[in-house]
Order: sequence, then structure tokens, then C-alpha cells
Amino acid sequence: AAYASAPSATLNFAVDVTPLAVGGASASVAEAALGVAAVGSLDVTGATGAVTFSLQAPTSVITSRGATVVWSTLPDGTLLGAAAGREVVRVTINASGGYSVTLLDAVDHAGAGADTIQLPIRVVATDGDGSVSTTITVGIVDGVPQLSGPVTLAPTEPGIVVGSLVQSFGPDGGHLTSVTIDGRVFSYNAANGAVTASGPAGSVVAYSVSNGVLSATTLRGEAITVDFATGAYQVGVTGQESRPATPASPQVALGRGSGLLGLVRPDVLGLVQL
Repeated sequence: AAYASAPSATLNFAVDVTPLAVGGASASVAEAALGVAAVGSLDVTGATGAVTFSLQAPTSVITSRGATVVWSTLPDGTLLGAAAGREVVRVTINASGGYSVTLLDAVDHAGAGADTIQLPIRVVATDGDGSVSTTITVGIVDGVPQLSGPVTLAPTEPGIVVGSLVQSFGPDGGHLTSVTIDGRVFSYNAANGAVTASGPAGSVVAYSVSNGVLSATTLRGEAITVDFATGAYQVGVTGQESRPATPASPQVALGRGSGLLGLVRPDVLGLVQL
């Protein structure tokens, strides 16, 4: 018997030998620059078709001004961290893997000074073959107080000089911890409002403290007040405190440490150092 041969068919298979991979990334935001976004882009390789991205809330707990930051995902995919009704951190990512991290309010830091909290944000990338995850590590840099720049105290007549020793305490807030007047160091305890004096008395003949405000009198008759809570100071030159306080000339000087350096003619007022 004769048999007809069956028609042949060829099946072509496309094998994806390169799986989807997404590299990790980092971003740095600072309390000194609230509202300024840190941006970057994830490195994506081996994608089959379009890739979608989603942001996952970090598992580590952070607080802002004492309140726990609670995370939520908005309808547009934005990851938002909020505390006590305040937006603290906002993270977005687009279809191309471009991300943006914005710090909107201060985050509590355990240590003193400008330390950095590391906050891992998980990202899930999905293509036609499946999903992979990666991490955007966000560094949140603590803010620190900024002292005023140095100027010179050069009065030409008796009067009152006013100003501030601090430009900004930063979003975390703060206070002065010590002030030096003619070598006499006055240290402030914010917990109980007490001030202790150390070092040589110098020209300081009397001092007192009330509600966090130091008042000192010198041999030359200067009446000096410093508010530890705000950094505001007032110097009554030769005791002429009845003259209205104005921030005009004479000028005031901040030393490199934590004080005001005021140089006055020795035969008139001598040296005042705050």
C-alpha cells in the first residue's frame, strides 16, 4: 500500500535567556533643605515588554517631632510618610524607573550633631515574565544650628546693641548651651532652666537667670542679656538702657566658638566677649 507523507510543520520558540534585573539605588535628603527633591533612575536590564514599578513602605520605624511616621500609598502610586497630620517624606517613581525622594519635615535623630538615618524603600519591578525587587536607600541627614557670621562691635556712643547669636536652630529646634562673657562661662541646663558659672570672674560682677534668660553686669557698667532659648542678646553699653533698642550701628560680633566677640576701646568699655 502506498502512504502519503504527512505535511511537516516547524515550531519556532523564542527563549528569554536574560531575566529581568533592576539595580539598587540611593538618595540623600537633608533637614537643612526641606522640600528639595533627590532624584535618580533605576538601572533596568533584561525586560520583556513594558516594566511597571511599585513602591513599598519601609519596615523600619522612624518618628518626626515625637510622632511615628505612618506610610500610605496614594492612588497615583506615590509613597507618603506622614506623622500627626504632617507630610514628612514623599517618594515617587515613573514608568521609566526615574524616582524622586522629598523630605518635607524633620525626622527625629537619636544622636547629637549631623548624623544620618538610613531608610530603605523597597521597589517591585514587573515585566511580562514576572517580578523582581530592589531597594532605594534614602539617607536623611540631620540638621544642625547655624551660628551668625562674625561682625565687629564698635560703638561710638552709649546705647543698646541687639541681635541674635543664631541664624537658625534648624527644623529640629534647639537652644544655646553656653555663653562666655569676659572668660566667665555660663552653662545652661534646659531641663530645669538652671545656669551654672565657671572660670575666672573677669569683669562680671553679678548675674542672674530667669525663664532661660541670662542677665549679667560688668565692671564697666554694661548690662548684658542672652536668651538661651532663642539666641537673642542685648548689650547695654555703659548701662544706658533707657535708650531704645535698635539693631543699627553699633554692630555685633559672633566668635568662632559659641559667643559674641565685641571689641571696644579699652579706655572706654574694655573687652566684651559673649
